[in-house]
Amino acid sequence: DTFFKTKSTPGVYFEAGAMNGIELSNTKPFQEMGWKGVLVEAMPDKYEALRKNRPRDACFQCILSDTSGETKTLNVDEKLPNVSSVAQNNAAHAAHWHKNSKTIDVRTKTLADILRFERTEYIDFFSLDIEGYELFALRGMDWNVRVGVWCIEMLGDKCHAVRSLLQAHGYRYHSNIHFNEIWIADETFKKQGRSTIRYVGPGTDFVTSAIRTTVLTFLCVLVIVALVKLMGSIDVFKKGTRRFAF
Repeated sequence: DTFFKTKSTPGVYFEAGAMNGIELSNTKPFQEMGWKGVLVEAMPDKYEALRKNRPRDACFQCILSDTSGETKTLNVDEKLPNVSSVAQNNAAHAAHWHKNSKTIDVRTKTLADILRFERTEYIDFFSLDIEGYELFALRGMDWNVRVGVWCIEMLGDKCHAVRSLLQAHGYRYHSNIHFNEIWIADETFKKQGRSTIRYVGPGTDFVTSAIRTTVLTFLCVLVIVALVKLMGSIDVFKKGTRRFAF
């Protein structure tokens, strides 16, 4: 309702980390409203289910990366397949989730190559949830293809780099939904009459956010120190009172 309630024609979506197209899908509701788009899933078994469940969409089985045609290792958790992730450049995620996971080799594609193959010129809604590998996927993006609304999972040590990349290509932070951040295009902000210069949120003004955090921390420390001193003074006063009591 926030972004598409006035849209009169079916839109276009892109979902990376689409699973089987039904469970945990961010684009299934749009598909039920007549939208169409592109779905990407790295796990072979989930991809086969995806093709059956979403026959109207273009489906790809690959790892999204900054280079096409490479082979990368995918850690697959059979009990929790939704946390399966690329092994390379993703050590923190692997250490947390994949101590006993099996591994498979999967070929890579760039977003730019997929969008070019599908002749996609505009995406209304883009869902990117690939367990810590979002930065490398975005490095392979064709930024000439504009996106109305991004929904990106933000976990791990690469979030600032993801935000910087989005901001550099004309997108602004809008809001949070659990671990996901919503980013929208500058032109959308302008249509809504919002200032992209004064707006401050995660990823839009890191320096300002850091200064605010530092100041708040300093003020909290001052309050704590003052309270400790006050409690000490009260304790001394009580001892003195007892000493001179008749």
